[in-house]
Amino acid sequence: MHAPIPPSLLRSMLGDAFVVETDVVKIELVPPVLDALFPEEREHIARALLKRQAEFATARICARRALALLDVTPAPLLSSNDRAPRWPAGIIGSITHGGNCCAVAVARSREAHSVGIDIERAVPLPLGAETQICTAGERAWLDRLASADRQLLATLHFSAKEALYKCQYPVTGLMIDFLDVQLTIDLGQQRFRIAVCTHQNAPWEILRRMEGEFRMRQGLIVTTALLPHFE
Repeated sequence: MHAPIPPSLLRSMLGDAFVVETDVVKIELVPPVLDALFPEEREHIARALLKRQAEFATARICARRALALLDVTPAPLLSSNDRAPRWPAGIIGSITHGGNCCAVAVARSREAHSVGIDIERAVPLPLGAETQICTAGERAWLDRLASADRQLLATLHFSAKEALYKCQYPVTGLMIDFLDVQLTIDLGQQRFRIAVCTHQNAPWEILRRMEGEFRMRQGLIVTTALLPHFE
C-alpha cells in the first residue's frame, strides 16, 4: 500500500494559491467513510462497486477539508454524467486516485483558468496499450531511450494526458482522445506540454497555453496541468 502523496509536492508543482489534501483509499473503511458524506453524495454512489465508493468518499472528504481552507461552506460535491466534479461557484479543482492514493487540488478561479492532476503507479503500461496511448511521434521518441526508461516514460505519457484532459475539459467541453495530442516532454525540467493536437475542433490557442509538470515519488507518477489566465 502506498503512503499518501505529501500535499506539499503537488503545491510545489501548482503554486501556493492551491490548497491540496491527500489521503489513502481504504476499501475496508467504506461504511464509516460513507457516513461522513452528505445524503445526496451517498445516494449518488450507492450502487457503485466498493472500490469506487471508497475512492468517491475519500475524495469528497479531502475536498471538504481543502475547501474549508478557502472558507467555502460545506455542501455536496456531486459529479456530472461525465463524472467530472461540479465545483462550487468561483472554485477550480481536480481529483485523482492512483496506487490507492487520493489527491484533491482546489483554488479560487481568479488564480487560474483550470487545473488537472493525475496519479498513476510507476509501472509499465499493459501489453498493447502503448499504441492506444502514444502517437507514432511519441513512440519514436521513446524508442531512443534505454529500455528501462522507455517503459516508465510510456506510463508518464498516459498520466500527463490524463492531467491535460482534466484541465482542458471544463474549458472546451471536448472529448479529446489520447492519440489526438502529441506531447513534448522535458525530462530535465520535469515539464511537458502539448506540441500537436489533431482533434478537428481543438482550440489551439487554449491548448498551447497549458503547462504540465511531473514528479516520480514513492513508486508513483504524479502529473499536473495548469491553464493560466490569458487575455
